Amino acid sequence: MEEAPAAEPLRQPGISTRRTRRREREPPPLDDIQAKYVLELLLRLTAIPLDDGHGSSMGRKENNNNSQSEERSLDGLPKKASDLERASFKVIEYISASNWALVFHTMSQRLKFLRTTASDDSDASGLQFIAHMWINQEKLSLIIKEISGSFLPLRKPAQNMLAALLPETIHRWIEAHPQDFVDLHVNNRRLEKGVDNLFDIATSLADGAKRRTIIWPLQTALILLLPDVFWTLELRSEQRGSLSKKVAFLNDLRRSLRLPKSSDIAASCLIIMCRAGSLFPAESESALLGFALDVQNEVTEEIFRRQQFGEDPNVDRDIMIKAFVSSARLGVDGVVENLLPRCLDKNSPITFKITVFAGVAVLASQVWGFHEYNKLATSFSPSC
Repeated sequence: MEEAPAAEPLRQPGISTRRTRRREREPPPLDDIQAKYVLELLLRLTAIPLDDGHGSSMGRKENNNNSQSEERSLDGLPKKASDLERASFKVIEYISASNWALVFHTMSQRLKFLRTTASDDSDASGLQFIAHMWINQEKLSLIIKEISGSFLPLRKPAQNMLAALLPETIHRWIEAHPQDFVDLHVNNRRLEKGVDNLFDIATSLADGAKRRTIIWPLQTALILLLPDVFWTLELRSEQRGSLSKKVAFLNDLRRSLRLPKSSDIAASCLIIMCRAGSLFPAESESALLGFALDVQNEVTEEIFRRQQFGEDPNVDRDIMIKAFVSSARLGVDGVVENLLPRCLDKNSPITFKITVFAGVAVLASQVWGFHEYNKLATSFSPSC
């Protein structure tokens, strides 16, 4: 597949952008019989069951040695796929662009089968291709609407699988079409009703600590598609009905940062929002950017404080790296002036220093302003 040139940076100096792989024109359709045969073959090759007992790790466990994969998802580094899986998903992406009706119909039929079967053993792994389709805003809306209509009747394993896959689909759309995402917020538009409905369904299912680790990342991805939620929170407007649930979710994430059982998943979700906020120009009046700037210090402080004072020596190092990277994306000056000295102090834990070097390595692999990267790198190189 041909790759278009990287998208132009959206932020002003000090804010990161991400390489995007964007298909400007859909390729001509393949023969239907040929496309169906190839798709069915590829789906069999990639239908490898995943552990659905830990939703936050399904397909998204970070691998710090795979910095290019980090570009693919706002949620961090997905687990390293095999060469066969990577090749298969690239072809599936192409077929979804050339023969969209076929791929969408396949998704719809698989969802129908899963919601009408009574067996807990029904295999939902055949839906993994959802996270690898080529989509635009209209197609993303159709996917969410279709999943929204099927989600509640599904058995728990299938729900968990979709809760892991749909966020990556949304993040891939944001990555591939950052300007469309920015326009969605700047113009205070939203996708079709399916986003609202699916969020509310997910809220009703997040009834325990273990389930929240699966459902909260899904709700986080969905709420990024609802700009009015952030405007309501910023303006402190009256909240009614479904909107109040979404504002409550954002507030719950911030409160959960300080609760041992939910701090890691809450931090991960808030970091996703910070990274999405970094796509906006620095002078933007976006409510999402405002929210990101409001919570970034709170998130970073909580994560590093717990590690520094030994309150939680098992803090996920990947979360620390993502917090460092998202802070740099939102404002490199604050990192240089506050976070770097703290991390590189001779009395700081070794994990702080590892976080700095790993975070800078991630930023170096991305399309980021030379001035910003140079400022970050030179600020600590004399001490190395």
